[in-house]
Amino acid sequence: MLGENEEEIDINANWYYTTEIKRFTLADGNRDTQSLPTMIIPLGLGPIPALKLVSENALEHFLREKANENGNSNPVLASLGSGKDIVPGVVEGGFTVWNGSRQMVEFLIDKGLLEGLHSKRILELGCGAGIPGLAALKVGAASVTFQDYNPEVLVYWTIPNVSLNAVGPELGRANFVSGDWAQLAVEWESERPSERYDVILTAETIYRTDLYSRLHRACDACLAPDGEVLVFCKITYGPGGTLWDFLEFVNTQQRFRTIVNQVAYDGVQTFLIQMKRISRSVC
Repeated sequence: MLGENEEEIDINANWYYTTEIKRFTLADGNRDTQSLPTMIIPLGLGPIPALKLVSENALEHFLREKANENGNSNPVLASLGSGKDIVPGVVEGGFTVWNGSRQMVEFLIDKGLLEGLHSKRILELGCGAGIPGLAALKVGAASVTFQDYNPEVLVYWTIPNVSLNAVGPELGRANFVSGDWAQLAVEWESERPSERYDVILTAETIYRTDLYSRLHRACDACLAPDGEVLVFCKITYGPGGTLWDFLEFVNTQQRFRTIVNQVAYDGVQTFLIQMKRISRSVC
């Protein structure tokens, strides 16, 4: 795994995306990783001063050993030994704590917006460690669905992190789903049109231009009519994605209107994009 401010991609990977959607419960979390050393993610002043996560480094060591025991037969676990956070179609950064996930929560706390997630149905797309979703759970969201591309991310990291932080009724409000955003959209469009979310949270997920259409379609399929999408991002990413390219893509689709909030963390310009559906007049 790389440092928090870096992203590295395997540009020679075969870009094939899974078509399988899987659902998990808390009982599916790996018990061994829940006993690994933990790390504290401080979130400043507010309703949630900090979150406890399974240590990124300890998890990496554990999963590398597991991959070796299995002869590196699992490509997701085997990728941890490559030094790449992102291998398109194999692993999409889910085993890395990205700065933006923490900064997103800090921004929502600072602006008094986090409490607004109380009693809302929340979906976190590309959750990884699950920091924004965990924050929503802790302030009383009606439900939080954690989505990541890889089932391994959910089983070995996200679910254990929820178990470390959630208490009592919070545990029963967490749901987990893995799979590609495009396939997730297909399922919601065809099978779950009535199960939509009030707020969709996603951080550091526009790092590659080929992801724009998949992310946009998932948001369009899963968001309630009066809902809101919150996208936290940097202005540019090494693999090619940029804030401005993403905004241009969203504008060309004519499904959402956007508001861009500029935020600075340690001298780095970051942004929170608010996306709401464009009202359609009825003739």
